[in-house]
This record gives sequence, structure tokens and C-alpha cells, in this order.
Amino acid sequence: MTQAKVRHVIIAISCFWLSIQFGYTQPKSELEYLDRGDRMEGVNDTTRVGGAYIDLLGAYIDWADYPPIDSIKTVQLKFYLPDGAPAVIIVRDLKNKNYCMIPKQTQWSRGWNVFTWPTDEVLRKIPIQIQELMPIVITGSTTKVPVPALLACDGARPQRQNYAYVFSASGRANIIVTWLKKMEKNFVELESYTLNEPSDRPFVVDREFGRGVYADAEGEFRLQLRGKVIKPTRIEPVNEEYDFHYKNIFEKK
Repeated sequence: MTQAKVRHVIIAISCFWLSIQFGYTQPKSELEYLDRGDRMEGVNDTTRVGGAYIDLLGAYIDWADYPPIDSIKTVQLKFYLPDGAPAVIIVRDLKNKNYCMIPKQTQWSRGWNVFTWPTDEVLRKIPIQIQELMPIVITGSTTKVPVPALLACDGARPQRQNYAYVFSASGRANIIVTWLKKMEKNFVELESYTLNEPSDRPFVVDREFGRGVYADAEGEFRLQLRGKVIKPTRIEPVNEEYDFHYKNIFEKK
């Protein structure tokens, strides 16, 4: 990840974390953002921090179709780490309902990590469907790295492995997207294509895994963005990289 992007991620996550941890008052209703034991969860009116030329909103694994929220008792957030590490997790909604959930746990182990929380306290009362939630998991002590995470629940069955990153640009974005896999010491290109996206509207960059010559094997991958954001008065370059570890979710645990 570039230094500029690291700075944007750190500022956005840190400010959002602090405002949520310390910026709320006595709850006015059962849906208010508050301490719920192992997590902070609820509806919070804090303004989301952003403003970079291109902002990362979340990284997730699109793997299944979800049943209606009324039939779901708990939600599981799962993410894979090749080594144990500290991580900050924030789950928000994409429908401007101001939902937020932050686990209190910040240290996570090697392998698949899981955090589970109930739907009856907040999610089912708003309501928010599972597919409307956007997780972002940021790990690393020095370099901050977004880790793709999946949301699981009873009734959902694995169907695909799409690793997806969600962005928003402050102007019209013209971007060359490249997916790469690390082979020994170098990254090998898997595929590349161009995106043209409008201003201030979330867009998804994703890739299906478990196919191709290199993509079937577990390992280190990279999403690379090169291009520009076109604003009314200037053009800003885009030069971002996101490294992540791919682990086949269909493998037997």
C-alpha cells in the first residue's frame, strides 16, 4: 500500500474509532450505539471520515447469498491471517442507516478468526440485511493492511470466492485494475482491466478466485490501482496497492 493510502486509512480508521469510542452520549433508545459486552454496536450519527481522492470503504469476500435478516439469529465475521496480529474491525452499513459494530477484541490468531454477534439486539430491529453490511479489517503494527473478511450465518452456503474491495472517489475515476500473485520473490500479473467510475458513488473491484493457472493455490496476492481521479479543477493521480493472503474457503477445516 502506498504511503498516501496508509495515511488515509490510518486517519479515517483512527478518527472514526475515537469519535465512536468517546463521542457518544447516554443512549436514547435500545438502538443507540453502546457497550454490548464484547462489542460496541448500534446506530451512531457520527460523520464518517473521508475526503481522499480515492477512499477504501471496505474489503470483503463475496461467497454466498443470504436469507432474510428475520430468519438469522447470529452473524459471524471471518477473516484469515497467515500470522497472529492486532487488528481493528469495523462493520458498517451501505444504506446510510448509521449502523456500526466494533468488537472489543483487538488481538487475533493465525488462521481463520471468527467474531460472532446476535442480530436481535440491533440488526433485526433497524432492520439491515446481511448483504447491506460492509466490513473493514485493518491489521499490522506499522504498515496498516486491509484484510478481506466474509460474513456468515445459518442458512448461507458457499457458492463462490469473490475477493472484493469497495471504493469511493472524489471525482470521476479512470483506473487500470491489476490483480497479481506472488511467485517466489516477484509478483506475476493474473489479469488487468480498466474501470471508469462516476464521482462520490461506491464502486466494487473484485475477482473470482479458485480458477486459473496461479489463482487456485493459497498464497500472497496484490490488487493494484493505477490511473487518475478527474475533478472539476484538477486531475489527481491514483497509485495504490493492497496485498492480501488468499485462502480457499471451500477447503475442509
